[in-house]
Parts: sequence; C-alpha cells; structure tokens
Amino acid sequence: MSNGEQQIGLDSVITPELASESESCERKSALDPTQPDDLLGLVADLTAMANTKGGAVLIGESGKPIPKEHLPLFDSARLDDKVNSFVEPRVSGIKSTVLAPELVLVAVESSSNPPHVFKREGNYHDAQSKQQTIFRVGDVFARHSSKTERASRSDFDRWFEKNRRRLLENVKMVFEAGPAAHVQVTEHEGPPVRIDPTAPDAQPVYDVLTPDPFRDLDQELVGGIKAWKTSGQYLNETQILKAYRQRDRISDPDVMELVLRSCWEHWLHGYYWAAKMQPSRLFGVLEEVIATDRYPSSGEALKVASLLPRAWARPLLEQAGASSRRAFKKLRNKLDAVLRARTRKQGALAHLLNPSRVIAYKTASGRREVKVEEINAQALDEILGTLPGEIKDNRGPFRLAELLTYGAPLQEVQIEGVTEPEDSPEQEAQPEST
Repeated sequence: MSNGEQQIGLDSVITPELASESESCERKSALDPTQPDDLLGLVADLTAMANTKGGAVLIGESGKPIPKEHLPLFDSARLDDKVNSFVEPRVSGIKSTVLAPELVLVAVESSSNPPHVFKREGNYHDAQSKQQTIFRVGDVFARHSSKTERASRSDFDRWFEKNRRRLLENVKMVFEAGPAAHVQVTEHEGPPVRIDPTAPDAQPVYDVLTPDPFRDLDQELVGGIKAWKTSGQYLNETQILKAYRQRDRISDPDVMELVLRSCWEHWLHGYYWAAKMQPSRLFGVLEEVIATDRYPSSGEALKVASLLPRAWARPLLEQAGASSRRAFKKLRNKLDAVLRARTRKQGALAHLLNPSRVIAYKTASGRREVKVEEINAQALDEILGTLPGEIKDNRGPFRLAELLTYGAPLQEVQIEGVTEPEDSPEQEAQPEST
C-alpha cells in the first residue's frame, strides 16, 4: 500500500456488495492495528475467507479519517507476514488498498489449498489484564453467512472434494501426456508442469519447482534492500532468523541496518546487529527511530540505546521523554537504572526484562534450563534452531539470550569526537541474576 496510491471518493467505492456484511465481506467501522485484539480478529477473518470463497474486509467509517500512523500497518506485505505467522499452509493473495482517507480495503483470494489451520495461539490481554483467546492451535475457521466461525463437517467435506478434484485433474494431465513426454512427480503447488530440459525455452528446474524466488540468503537480502529502499518494506521474521543463522557471513552495512530495523518491527532486540554497525551510523538510526515514537520499534531501539556509553545514551533517553505515549515514557524511566550502571549494563537490562536467574526453553528432547551467567553463543544458537517450528514460547528466551551474549560490546562503542564526560560517581545498578 504505497503513499502514491490514488484515493477516491467514499461514496463511489461502497458498492452494493460492500454495503452489507456477507460470507465474502466483513465491515469494521473501527479497527486499530496497534491493538492485539483488533489485529487478531482481522487475522481470523482473512483466514476464514481464504478457507471459504475469498473476500474482503472494509475498514473505516465515513467522516473519520484513519490515523496516518496506522496506514503503514495495513501494508499488504505486513498483513501477509502477520497472517502467515499464525497459520499453515501459507495464505496467499492478501492485498490492501487505501480507497479513501477514511477507508481501507483488505482482500484475500480463495485458497487453492485449504484448509488453513492455526499453528499458534491468538491470545491478548484485555483492559483488566485477563488473557483472552481469539483462536487456538489447531482451530480451523470458515465464513458462515456473515460470521467467522469454527469449521463444520460440511466445510471439511467441501475442502476434501476440492482437493480431490484438483488431484484428479493432475492425474488426467499425466495420462494425457504424449508417449515421448518426460513426467516427474514433485511437491509443487499450482498447475502441473511438464519438465522438458531440451525445449528451447526451458527454465532451470530450480525456478520451476521451488516457491522461494531466491537461491540463497545473499540474494534474498539484496532483494530485501531493494524493497526497503523503494517501498519501506522490512524483512519478515523468517528472513530475520535466517540472517541470525548465517550472521558471521553478513558484513554489508546496509544489510545490517535493514536486519536491525526489521528486528525492532518484530519485537526482537537486534543487539548483535547493533554491535556490528559503525558507531556513528548506529547512533543516527537510533535517533531517527526513537524520534518516530512508533510502536514497537521505538521501544526496542530505546533498549539498545540504554546500553551505550552515557554520552550517547543520555540524549537518546531524553529524546524519548518527549513521547506522547505513556508506555514509552514508562520504559524510558525504567531504563534509567541501566544508564546508571557503570559496568555490565547488559546484565542490568537483562535483570530489568527478566529477573529470573535461569533461562528456560523447550527443545525437541524436552525442557532445558541454563543459568543466566552460562548463556553464550552456543545456547543462543540452540534456541534459535527451535524458533521456526512450533515452539513459540522460545521467543522470549531468545531475546534474553541475545542480550546476554551480544549486549556487552555496545557499552564500549565510541563516536568519533565524543568522549564520556567526567561526572560524579553514581551507584551502579546491581542485577540479582547476573
């Protein structure tokens, strides 16, 4: 959803199909994408529509413009990442369009490979801090009339019949192939492909068989840089985790900045990338992101800033004091304890984020606990190896392990021409867990 998209009058886009809710249309007069309950509800609706006949969610109300800071959160790629972080197999064909200052349309295609099943819990905390659930692991949603509901027996029968017809069509194409045809069976979504390497216009087999448009991480990150610089699109969480696995190979300054900014967009700290960046560039990025006062990236950037030497960290924390968001100001006040620490700032921050003396996480062989003082790159990599799977609980331990492993170098960085001021001794923050 680019800033250059043409906006048209509200009356001209409210068609009879969009005027009322139906199996393929959902209207939401107000949807705040920064609120977990609203965002999870949108994920549920889009998944249910993909499982049914496709459809669209119309967001907005006449005379009430959508806040400008919310528009980037309705970006097609961002919504695609959000939906597919909760479901499997992937839902494709998610597109969002700004129809008017007060109206956004989010559409999704009917899936060719239903049903899409939730692989993660859709939980949030209400105003009373009680946990509420939109969907659970294993849930399958579909549209029934104008409602998003759990799938019924008739839904499963319909999906079975659709997949049966698709299989029979593929079998028919194989049987109808000529005697000279070379047939190869592959796990390939989409129309059947006859592979003939001798044909004049033959493509490499890789490009035909894989749904991934990139051959390796280097090519993927180059594509990410182009998307970031042309449309402001960040890496998704899968790409970020790939970068961490091959972090020793990455040295391009633009790539490191992109991965760092992408981490902040996904509630990851990115201490490793911050520690590798050229100091003056890191300070500039922190200054810019904190000034945007945007959730969640500004808060994650502020945590990184608190680990820097005081001459760097103090102005960044003072800048955060001008925020209009109460939660951001509260975080800034908490980070004062980290700023006062003369040594082991990362230990002080780790204690602030998680005062436990151990990090507990799950592996294929069972639950593991590691003492905080024994966390190292090996433990970090073990946790990292579990993240692409179903163990969503390991996200927090990964964040803490990265802080303890790579946060220390940040308190030693120096900006050219800026020296630490001589100030009166302050009591060092003493974390109990480190």
